[in-house]
Amino acid sequence: MLVAAGPVASAATIAEGEGDGYVISPVAIEATLEPGGERTERIRIRNLEDAPLEFTVTASGAAPDGRVGGGLFPVSEQDGVVDAGAWVEPMVDRVTIPPRTVSWIEVRIAPPANATPGGHYAAVGIDLVPVEEGSAGLTVGAWVLLLLTIEGEVVSDAVARLEPTRRLSIGGPPQWRLLVENRGNVHQPVQGVVEVAVRPGGVRELEVARQWAFPGQERVFEVGSGGEARPLPRRIRASYASRDGSLEAGPATAWVIPWWSILFLGALVVTTIVTGTKYFRGSCR
Repeated sequence: MLVAAGPVASAATIAEGEGDGYVISPVAIEATLEPGGERTERIRIRNLEDAPLEFTVTASGAAPDGRVGGGLFPVSEQDGVVDAGAWVEPMVDRVTIPPRTVSWIEVRIAPPANATPGGHYAAVGIDLVPVEEGSAGLTVGAWVLLLLTIEGEVVSDAVARLEPTRRLSIGGPPQWRLLVENRGNVHQPVQGVVEVAVRPGGVRELEVARQWAFPGQERVFEVGSGGEARPLPRRIRASYASRDGSLEAGPATAWVIPWWSILFLGALVVTTIVTGTKYFRGSCR
């Protein structure tokens, strides 16, 4: 690989007072390629400091982390999975960004001609080099995910489910679990709006930020209804954006019993027992 001592591309100067540190974007890059194809993507680094910052750039393969979605974890050929990191070549492996400028790193992606259709994953690691000589290791940096789709027999199949964590919630608003199971061979975006019935005739909307369900994974999202704990059932319905349009889940219902109703019921029971005892004693005289 080439080694760059300066910015990879020309950059605009950042105005004073925008803050300190640096910003790397985007968080993830989606790309669709043919087997044997090639394309180049760009990663932007913003240096917000008044001093130059030096970074190392590496590529790694990645794979879904476990059955229940935990994102991706770095892999190699030794893990028995396709190392898509071998398809990725950053055009530099070390770069220095001048003070208060924005620069770009180019990354070449070239899957082999025998690459299998579907989703393959890699990441570009960008780590900040310590300023002082002799510092231990690299300071924390960032991973830019590469979500690659190889054309061919791509199977897009996802199922959404919605269920309350408890059918009966005492003393507070109920919680729900939103589950998206990816049964296909390509990653699925999960993004949408969850509608919660807070009271009769009232609906509260909750935004689900864009996340990913990877092949063979089930992503789980915890969602609270918010609002006051009212003595009535809460119903929830979810609508997710996906590759094939939208995924509908629900409605699901959970019953809510607020604390004041429990205290009222307890007071009623105590009053009934006391009244019944007095009546019983009076009738025995």
